[in-house]
Amino acid sequence: MQPEEQRNQLSQLVRENYDLGGDITLHDVAHYWFEDRGIYQVSSPDNNGFLLRAFGYDATPWLIGQVAVLSYLHQQQYPAPRVQYTRQGEIIAHAGQWTAILVSFIEGQMADFAPETLSAMGAQLSRLHKLPAVDSAMLPLSRLHPTLVIPEHMKQLEQALTPLPQELQNMGSEFLASLQRIQQTHDLPQGLLHGDCWPHNAIRTTAQTLAFIDWDGAGLGPLILDLGYLLMYCHLGKPQLPSLEAEPALIQAVIKGYLRARTLTAHEQTYLLDAIRYNLARRAASENLFATLTASTPWQEQLWLQKMRSQFEASATITSIARNAIRHLSLSQNA
Repeated sequence: MQPEEQRNQLSQLVRENYDLGGDITLHDVAHYWFEDRGIYQVSSPDNNGFLLRAFGYDATPWLIGQVAVLSYLHQQQYPAPRVQYTRQGEIIAHAGQWTAILVSFIEGQMADFAPETLSAMGAQLSRLHKLPAVDSAMLPLSRLHPTLVIPEHMKQLEQALTPLPQELQNMGSEFLASLQRIQQTHDLPQGLLHGDCWPHNAIRTTAQTLAFIDWDGAGLGPLILDLGYLLMYCHLGKPQLPSLEAEPALIQAVIKGYLRARTLTAHEQTYLLDAIRYNLARRAASENLFATLTASTPWQEQLWLQKMRSQFEASATITSIARNAIRHLSLSQNA
């Protein structure tokens, strides 16, 4: 299937399932094109405000989870895209092999990596984490949920450690240890996670408020994993190679914003380093990344691995700066 054919099929899906009025236009907004999925802004003479997420297979269970998260956020009056129903009153649209949902398109500018923006992101994330607890039967698990790194993934990672080059041995071992510690603790506060919280998934709206987009990884899980993710990936506005430098101003901004609405527990602070490393470790295990290394391809030539190592090596410093910021702000609030 070619891009134009996909666009035509999905245009037909929108016309058959939604009352948007007039001629519609689909604009591809995905970072990459895939034959079996698409993300399009849907425009019509009357409205530019919709986003179509479509899959060329039966993605109903996953889409139901997405709708559950967005509907819950709407009930809580939390800023996020809103689900649009089909003219038949359904949450999921079907046409041929395609399944899709249509949500509101949040207008505005993509967030930047400035400290004031990161402080606003930290505050918005803490407000998400303060939403009322929900039953696990109501919402899906976040992609960051520890149980999704299954025993087979852990075994794969453990087996991959022995043949790893010496320069990567410590990183691999620490990834395994972080996963084990997060999986074995049961004292971390749980709630709704965004699952992919970094500036490219936040929008500064025309009202100068900030809203998160791309809730694909959202769901239930330990809250500290969401904060750890943001503390790591708030650094991606600068070069990661030859090394990623921990930026105190960025880290302090995230912590300052987050602590406006929510205080971290002692256990969360204990596991902060593991939380900051968690997504790196999760990917190494669940995607079996180290198994792709071969003797014929030196690891120094693998750009993704150089970036992963750079992020890992910065993680301890990021954690130290974050803990100092937490301590300082806590003392200031109690003074």
